[in-house]
Amino acid sequence: YLSSFNVICSDSVVASGSVNSTVYWMLNDTGYLYIYGEGAMNDYPDDMFSKPWGDYLYDIQYIEIEDGITSIEANAFSYTSAYRISIPKSVEYISWSAVNECDYLETISYAGTLAEYDAIVTDGTPPDVDVYTN
Repeated sequence: YLSSFNVICSDSVVASGSVNSTVYWMLNDTGYLYIYGEGAMNDYPDDMFSKPWGDYLYDIQYIEIEDGITSIEANAFSYTSAYRISIPKSVEYISWSAVNECDYLETISYAGTLAEYDAIVTDGTPPDVDVYTN
């Protein structure tokens, strides 16, 4: 992970940490939030500051999830200012509430097909969000 991660993350790191024992995060100064590692993300309550990047919700413009992450759980990115999320094919489950209250979200890019995306998303995608697939 770190070789491709370092190429992508050439800007200055604002904050970073762990989501759990196998999943990590990093926010750079251009508003990119990177989620990397292996396995599932944590489930979060429906509030603004329960997630590790809660102090930076308004700074997050893009969310890049690296290959190896297997699920995006409830409220993971809720209340962020992100307008684009990139999701690898390794993700097998996405909670619809993962992007709850993401008022600026315009685009979700998924590395698989539209049928594969539809199979992993619970309760559909928010209506004003475009989904792009391979």
